[in-house]
Amino acid sequence: MTSIAIDRPITRRRPGQLQRIALVAPLVLVFLAILVFPLGLMLSSAFQRISLSTYQVTDRFTLYQFVKFFGDGYYLGLLWQTLNIAGLTTLCCLLIGYPFALHMWRAKPSERQVLRLIVLSPLLISFVVLNFGWLIILAPQGLVNSLVLGVGLSKEPLSLLYTKGAVIVGLVHVHLPFMILSIENALETIRPEVVRAAASLGASPTHQFFRVILPLSAGGVVSGCLIVFATTASAFVTPVLLGGAWVKTLASVAYQQIMVNLDIPFGSAISIILLLLTGILTFTLVRLTSWLQPHLTEVQRKP
Repeated sequence: MTSIAIDRPITRRRPGQLQRIALVAPLVLVFLAILVFPLGLMLSSAFQRISLSTYQVTDRFTLYQFVKFFGDGYYLGLLWQTLNIAGLTTLCCLLIGYPFALHMWRAKPSERQVLRLIVLSPLLISFVVLNFGWLIILAPQGLVNSLVLGVGLSKEPLSLLYTKGAVIVGLVHVHLPFMILSIENALETIRPEVVRAAASLGASPTHQFFRVILPLSAGGVVSGCLIVFATTASAFVTPVLLGGAWVKTLASVAYQQIMVNLDIPFGSAISIILLLLTGILTFTLVRLTSWLQPHLTEVQRKP
C-alpha cells in the first residue's frame, strides 16, 4: 500500500492584538521619551517667566517670551539671518545637486555605484570633523589663502573664516548628499520610454529636460529642498564653528540663552518659534507636492 503525501497550504496565524501592541510598544515608548516628552517640557517652559536674579518662576503662563522676541529688532534680524542662510544653502545644494543627480541617473551602473559612494562619504564622517576640515582650509594660513597669496591675487590673507559664506560652504558640504539622493531617487522613477518618445517626436535635449525630466522629478526637488532647508535652519555645529561670534543663528542663540544665561523660558520660546517655522514650511511643501503629483502622473501617462 503506497502512501500519498498531500501538500497542504501552510496557514500562518495572524498576530493577535496583544502581540501587535507588544511589537509597537517599544517604538512608541522611545518616541515618547526622546521627542514628545522633551517637546512638552520645552513648550510648557516657553510660556513661563523667571526672575533672572533668583531664577525663580514668576509667571506660570504668559506670552512675555514671544512678545520679547518679536518686539526686539535684534532677534528679528537673527530670524531673518537664519532663514537667509538656510535659503541660500538650499539654493546652492539644488544648483549643485541636480546636475550631479542627473549625471548619476544617466551613468552606467558601475559608475553610478562609485558616484553614490562619493555622495555618501560626507555622511560617514562626523559633522564636527568636517567643519574642522573647513577651519583648516579657510584659515588665514589655510589652503585657500596660501594659493591666493602664492598666485599673487592678493597681498594680504582674505577674511574667509567666521563669515556667512564660510557657514554656507560648510552647510552645503554637509547637506548636499540629501539633495542629490532625493533628486536621484525621483529620476529613477522616470520611465526611459517617456524620454525616448520625446526624442522621437523631435524634442531637443533642452526641451526634453524642461518639458519631461524636470517636471517629473519635481517631487524629488521639493523633498530635497524640504530636508535641506529644515535641517540647515536648525543647524548648530556648523554656524558655531565656522561663524563664531560673528554669524549667529536662532539655534546658537537658543543654546546661549539656556546654557549660558540660564534663561530657559526664553531659549525654549526661540526653539518653539524655529520649530513652528520649519513645520509651516514642511506643511506647505507637502501640500505643494500632493498638488503636483496628479499633474505629473498625468504627464507621464501621455504617449
